[in-house]
Amino acid sequence: MRPARAAPNLAIHPTSRAMNITQASTKADIITAAMEITDSQQAKIDQLQQQQVILIGLIAVLTVINLLG
Repeated sequence: MRPARAAPNLAIHPTSRAMNITQASTKADIITAAMEITDSQQAKIDQLQQQQVILIGLIAVLTVINLLG
């Protein structure tokens, strides 16, 4: 059996912390750690989607300026 890996630290907020999951971890610990990772990943996805919208808007504005100039 492979040793359990620690949850990756994808903290978005300074108060977030990664939990270490071991063979001795309870089901509740594992679920809590998975939920924390999922929440932090969703926050990062939301942030990246907002940045993508801004960048696409910037490209559109620059394209229009380039075509008019």
